[in-house]
Amino acid sequence: MMHWPDAPSRGMAGLRVKLLAAALVACLVAALSAIGSFPALLTMDARAVAQRFEALEPIDLNGPTLFLSDFHLTDPDTRIRIPLDGIEHIVIVGDFFQSPGDFRKFGATDRARIEGGLGAFLPDDFTDTVHFISARAHDPRLPPMEFQHGGLLVAHVGKEAKFTIGEHVVVATHGEDFFRGVPGGLVSRMPQAVGLPLPLERIARARMGLSGDTWLVTAHSHVPALHEASRTANTGSFAGVTFNGIFRVRVGTGIRFDLDGVELQAYEGITPTLWP
Repeated sequence: MMHWPDAPSRGMAGLRVKLLAAALVACLVAALSAIGSFPALLTMDARAVAQRFEALEPIDLNGPTLFLSDFHLTDPDTRIRIPLDGIEHIVIVGDFFQSPGDFRKFGATDRARIEGGLGAFLPDDFTDTVHFISARAHDPRLPPMEFQHGGLLVAHVGKEAKFTIGEHVVVATHGEDFFRGVPGGLVSRMPQAVGLPLPLERIARARMGLSGDTWLVTAHSHVPALHEASRTANTGSFAGVTFNGIFRVRVGTGIRFDLDGVELQAYEGITPTLWP
């Protein structure tokens, strides 16, 4: 006599099929993402990038410093509450604005537009320094500039910068030389889920031969992480991540350097500026 499985058994079988299909899709996405990311790592002129970093004049930030990135601002009315207690310096590591067109919404001049962008998250009583590293993908192309905004010193320093923070030496760049944004995020997220954070950034620093006592801080992938052993970190984002209902990447993060340590900061109650 033929035995038909009862309804719960058929339901479990259907669930297993769905889970298997989801796993296969995830593997396919990861493979395609890797194909999209690794050519940048393999074809980048690692020697030239390393020489650019080596030639940078260090900027001394002798106090607690917070590295943030990927706001992707589009609306001048955006307001983000980030606790800055004890922070003396802020470094924005690229993709501050979503596009040059969006940048122009924030004011009549480049200075006014940067000031408008800072108003999205910076309280009026913050009076130390902000250094803005722009990215090729989304930010406008701006010349180096420095100006006072009330009691605040603001500097646009170009595409990359080197800082000294106490005993720390930090090279910061958005990360476009190393990988593409969305594929890089997918490639980063999956190894991180099994305890292997920042695979692309760590390959990049190895290819460049970056000194072991120098921190590399990047952004671009929107996947926040800190790997103390290799002195590598990614700031994450305030914009969010596409399909984040699946990938569950934390939004609203930064990297804090104190004179005696480095921490990944995660903020509560952040509404993504771009992708919910």
